[in-house]
Amino acid sequence: MSPTSASTLIRQAFEEVVNQVPAAALDASGDALAIPLPDLPALLRGVVPAPIPRGDLWLAVMGALRADQQAIYGPVVLEALAPGIVAALRALTPRPPAVTREDLDQQFLLQVLHNARAMSLPRHPDLIPKALLWRTTSDVGRWLAADANRRNAEELFTLGATRRPRAPRARGADMTPQRSDSAPSPQRPAPQHRPRARRHILSAVWAPRRGNKVAR
Repeated sequence: MSPTSASTLIRQAFEEVVNQVPAAALDASGDALAIPLPDLPALLRGVVPAPIPRGDLWLAVMGALRADQQAIYGPVVLEALAPGIVAALRALTPRPPAVTREDLDQQFLLQVLHNARAMSLPRHPDLIPKALLWRTTSDVGRWLAADANRRNAEELFTLGATRRPRAPRARGADMTPQRSDSAPSPQRPAPQHRPRARRHILSAVWAPRRGNKVAR
Protein backbone atom coordinates (compact mmCIF):
# COMPACT_ATOMS: atom_id res chain seq x y z
CA MET A 1 0.00 0.00 0.00
CA SER A 2 1.61 3.22 -1.16
CA PRO A 3 0.92 6.62 0.40
CA THR A 4 -1.45 7.33 -2.50
CA SER A 5 -3.45 4.15 -1.92
CA ALA A 6 -3.48 4.90 1.83
CA SER A 7 -5.15 8.21 1.02
CA THR A 8 -7.65 6.36 -1.17
CA LEU A 9 -8.38 3.93 1.66
CA ILE A 10 -9.03 6.82 4.05
CA ARG A 11 -11.40 8.40 1.56
CA GLN A 12 -13.28 5.14 1.05
CA ALA A 13 -13.71 4.63 4.80
CA PHE A 14 -15.05 8.18 5.18
CA GLU A 15 -17.52 7.81 2.31
CA GLU A 16 -18.72 4.51 3.74
CA VAL A 17 -19.52 6.18 7.08
CA VAL A 18 -21.33 9.04 5.35
CA ASN A 19 -23.44 6.58 3.34
CA GLN A 20 -24.26 4.47 6.38
CA VAL A 21 -25.27 7.38 8.66
CA PRO A 22 -26.26 10.22 6.34
CA ALA A 23 -28.25 12.00 9.07
CA ALA A 24 -25.34 12.04 11.53
CA ALA A 25 -24.26 15.52 12.50
CA LEU A 26 -21.98 17.07 15.07
CA ASP A 27 -23.48 19.35 17.68
CA ALA A 28 -20.45 21.59 17.94
CA SER A 29 -21.84 24.53 19.88
CA GLY A 30 -24.08 22.83 22.38
CA ASP A 31 -27.17 24.83 21.48
CA ALA A 32 -28.67 24.24 18.04
CA LEU A 33 -25.75 24.23 15.65
CA ALA A 34 -25.40 20.93 13.80
CA ILE A 35 -22.70 20.34 11.20
CA PRO A 36 -23.24 17.45 8.72
CA LEU A 37 -20.49 14.84 8.54
CA PRO A 38 -19.62 15.43 4.85
CA ASP A 39 -18.68 19.03 5.69
CA LEU A 40 -16.49 18.30 8.71
CA PRO A 41 -13.14 17.39 7.04
CA ALA A 42 -12.98 20.60 4.99
CA LEU A 43 -13.93 22.67 8.04
CA LEU A 44 -11.33 20.94 10.21
CA ARG A 45 -8.62 21.58 7.61
CA GLY A 46 -9.59 25.23 7.37
CA VAL A 47 -10.29 24.96 3.65
CA VAL A 48 -13.67 26.65 4.09
CA PRO A 49 -14.71 29.09 6.82
CA ALA A 50 -16.20 27.38 9.87
CA PRO A 51 -19.21 28.73 11.78
CA ILE A 52 -17.16 28.43 14.97
CA PRO A 53 -13.38 28.72 15.62
CA ARG A 54 -11.47 25.79 14.13
CA GLY A 55 -9.92 24.88 17.48
CA ASP A 56 -13.35 24.58 19.07
CA LEU A 57 -14.45 22.40 16.17
CA TRP A 58 -11.48 20.08 16.75
CA LEU A 59 -12.36 19.90 20.45
CA ALA A 60 -15.94 18.94 19.58
CA VAL A 61 -14.79 16.21 17.17
CA MET A 62 -12.27 14.78 19.64
CA GLY A 63 -14.90 14.82 22.38
CA ALA A 64 -17.36 12.92 20.17
CA LEU A 65 -14.69 10.41 19.18
CA ARG A 66 -13.78 9.75 22.81
CA ALA A 67 -17.44 9.38 23.76
CA ASP A 68 -17.68 5.88 22.22
CA GLN A 69 -18.31 7.22 18.71
CA GLN A 70 -15.01 6.23 17.11
CA ALA A 71 -16.80 4.27 14.38
CA ILE A 72 -18.21 7.55 13.08
CA TYR A 73 -15.63 10.18 13.94
CA GLY A 74 -12.52 8.05 13.48
CA PRO A 75 -12.86 8.21 9.68
CA VAL A 76 -13.63 11.94 9.99
CA VAL A 77 -10.33 12.56 11.79
CA LEU A 78 -8.41 10.43 9.26
CA GLU A 79 -10.01 12.28 6.35
CA ALA A 80 -9.22 15.67 7.91
CA LEU A 81 -5.58 14.63 8.46
CA ALA A 82 -5.18 12.85 5.10
CA PRO A 83 -2.69 15.34 3.55
CA GLY A 84 -0.50 15.24 6.65
CA ILE A 85 -0.74 11.44 6.88
CA VAL A 86 0.40 11.06 3.26
CA ALA A 87 3.36 13.38 3.87
CA ALA A 88 4.35 11.48 7.03
CA LEU A 89 4.16 8.11 5.28
CA ARG A 90 6.48 9.36 2.53
CA ALA A 91 9.05 10.24 5.20
CA LEU A 92 8.93 6.74 6.78
CA THR A 93 10.76 3.83 5.19
CA PRO A 94 9.43 0.25 5.48
CA ARG A 95 11.79 -2.60 6.34
CA PRO A 96 10.76 -5.58 4.19
CA PRO A 97 10.24 -8.44 4.48
CA ALA A 98 9.35 -7.99 8.16
CA VAL A 99 7.62 -4.60 7.73
CA THR A 100 6.13 -4.00 4.29
CA ARG A 101 4.62 -0.76 3.03
CA GLU A 102 1.13 -2.13 3.77
CA ASP A 103 2.16 -2.99 7.34
CA LEU A 104 3.60 0.48 7.84
CA ASP A 105 0.51 2.26 6.49
CA GLN A 106 -1.87 0.18 8.59
CA GLN A 107 0.22 0.72 11.70
CA PHE A 108 0.23 4.48 11.11
CA LEU A 109 -3.55 4.71 10.68
CA LEU A 110 -4.18 2.59 13.77
CA GLN A 111 -1.74 4.74 15.74
CA VAL A 112 -3.57 7.92 14.66
CA LEU A 113 -6.85 6.55 16.01
CA HIS A 114 -5.21 5.36 19.23
CA ASN A 115 -3.59 8.74 19.88
CA ALA A 116 -6.84 10.54 19.07
CA ARG A 117 -8.46 8.57 21.91
CA ALA A 118 -5.64 8.54 24.45
CA MET A 119 -3.14 11.39 24.07
CA SER A 120 -3.27 14.58 26.09
CA LEU A 121 -4.62 17.45 24.03
CA PRO A 122 -2.53 20.60 23.64
CA ARG A 123 -3.46 23.73 25.53
CA HIS A 124 -4.31 25.53 22.31
CA PRO A 125 -6.91 23.48 20.39
CA ASP A 126 -5.72 24.87 17.05
CA LEU A 127 -2.60 22.70 17.52
CA ILE A 128 -4.53 19.42 17.83
CA PRO A 129 -3.91 18.24 14.22
CA LYS A 130 -0.18 19.06 14.35
CA ALA A 131 0.21 17.42 17.76
CA LEU A 132 -1.66 14.33 16.59
CA LEU A 133 0.51 13.92 13.48
CA TRP A 134 3.75 14.61 15.36
CA ARG A 135 2.91 12.12 18.12
CA THR A 136 1.90 9.44 15.64
CA THR A 137 5.01 9.88 13.50
CA SER A 138 7.23 9.62 16.58
CA ASP A 139 5.43 6.50 17.83
CA VAL A 140 5.64 4.73 14.47
CA GLY A 141 9.30 5.69 14.11
CA ARG A 142 10.07 4.10 17.48
CA TRP A 143 8.05 1.05 16.45
CA LEU A 144 10.20 0.68 13.32
CA ALA A 145 13.42 1.07 15.33
CA ALA A 146 12.30 -1.50 17.90
CA ASP A 147 11.44 -3.97 15.14
CA ALA A 148 14.85 -3.45 13.51
CA ASN A 149 16.63 -4.04 16.84
CA ARG A 150 14.60 -7.20 17.42
CA ARG A 151 15.49 -8.52 13.96
CA ASN A 152 19.19 -7.80 14.51
CA ALA A 153 19.10 -9.62 17.84
CA GLU A 154 17.42 -12.64 16.24
CA GLU A 155 20.01 -12.74 13.44
CA LEU A 156 22.87 -12.62 15.94
CA PHE A 157 21.27 -15.39 18.00
CA THR A 158 20.79 -17.54 14.90
CA LEU A 159 24.37 -16.95 13.81
CA GLY A 160 25.67 -17.92 17.24
CA ALA A 161 23.54 -21.07 17.34
CA THR A 162 24.79 -22.31 13.95
CA ARG A 163 28.48 -21.68 14.62
CA ARG A 164 30.37 -24.85 15.55
CA PRO A 165 32.15 -24.74 18.90
CA ARG A 166 35.95 -24.97 18.70
CA ALA A 167 37.52 -28.03 20.25
CA PRO A 168 39.63 -27.21 23.30
CA ARG A 169 43.37 -27.37 22.71
CA ALA A 170 45.29 -29.79 24.88
CA ARG A 171 47.68 -28.26 27.35
CA GLY A 172 51.26 -28.35 26.19
CA ALA A 173 50.28 -28.91 22.56
CA ASP A 174 52.59 -27.59 19.91
CA MET A 175 51.32 -24.15 18.80
CA THR A 176 53.53 -24.08 15.68
CA PRO A 177 51.44 -24.41 12.48
CA GLN A 178 52.27 -27.46 10.40
CA ARG A 179 52.87 -27.10 6.68
CA SER A 180 51.11 -29.85 4.76
CA ASP A 181 51.83 -28.73 1.21
CA SER A 182 55.61 -29.02 1.31
CA ALA A 183 58.29 -31.32 2.53
CA PRO A 184 59.14 -31.21 6.23
CA SER A 185 61.76 -28.64 7.08
CA PRO A 186 65.22 -30.07 7.67
CA GLN A 187 66.23 -30.52 11.25
CA ARG A 188 69.17 -28.63 12.63
CA PRO A 189 72.19 -30.81 13.25
CA ALA A 190 72.98 -31.62 16.80
CA PRO A 191 75.74 -29.43 18.22
CA GLN A 192 79.18 -30.98 18.20
CA HIS A 193 80.80 -30.94 21.61
CA ARG A 194 84.52 -30.56 21.64
CA PRO A 195 86.37 -33.10 23.74
CA ARG A 196 87.38 -31.82 27.08
CA ALA A 197 90.96 -30.63 27.04
CA ARG A 198 93.43 -32.25 29.25
CA ARG A 199 94.09 -30.70 32.61
CA HIS A 200 97.71 -30.01 32.06
CA ILE A 201 97.01 -27.99 28.88
CA LEU A 202 94.50 -25.78 30.72
CA SER A 203 96.92 -25.44 33.54
CA ALA A 204 99.57 -24.26 31.14
CA VAL A 205 97.24 -21.66 29.50
CA TRP A 206 95.92 -20.38 32.80
CA ALA A 207 99.14 -20.46 34.62
CA PRO A 208 98.63 -18.57 37.85
CA ARG A 209 100.61 -15.49 38.32
CA ARG A 210 102.50 -14.95 41.42
CA GLY A 211 100.20 -13.71 44.17
CA ASN A 212 96.92 -14.83 42.47
CA LYS A 213 94.83 -17.76 43.58
CA VAL A 214 93.14 -20.17 41.24
CA ALA A 215 90.15 -22.11 42.35
CA ARG A 216 90.56 -25.80 42.09
